[in-house]
Amino acid sequence: MFTVKNYGLSPALHSAFPSEPAYAPMESGETKTKIEQACTRGDVLTTDPEGHGYTLFPGSSQSQDITIDGTRQTAVYLLGCLTYIDQFGKLRHTRFCETAKAPVQEGAGLTPCFGGQEAD
Repeated sequence: MFTVKNYGLSPALHSAFPSEPAYAPMESGETKTKIEQACTRGDVLTTDPEGHGYTLFPGSSQSQDITIDGTRQTAVYLLGCLTYIDQFGKLRHTRFCETAKAPVQEGAGLTPCFGGQEAD
């Protein structure tokens, strides 16, 4: 499980944060491609006329479950993109890449990995 928190001053409307695990070895270019794919999936969820997504008010957070193969002996990367609409109706992205070093076990801590740490 990971948690996304809104540290901004305005609500993040219709927020979606698709993410996926990936395993080492992983090139920087591959990481950025997967993150951009997550942004594209997030755009679809965020702009869905049915209103899919979460509203994250300033200071609040939302958790998401993710399943990883805990038997892997290589590093795991959690790649994703938080997509939301700001108070002015503009679509925004916050890209992320976190990693857990081998061996991957339940409760392993995540740390920022190379690339993908841009925030909008």
